[in-house]
Amino acid sequence: MIREGQRAGEVEQGPPAELTRALVAIVQGLAINRLVEPDAAPPPLDVVLRILRS
Repeated sequence: MIREGQRAGEVEQGPPAELTRALVAIVQGLAINRLVEPDAAPPPLDVVLRILRS
């Protein structure tokens, strides 16, 4: 999926395995945060996407 997105210009160029690990880490962090602070609002999606685009 990462490679396909890179070909389409929708995903930043770079090693797909590294990008995948970074994405998984972000998703895991958000999930853990939800468990630790179930009443806390999640970060806005545009903020998360901005981080991923950096």
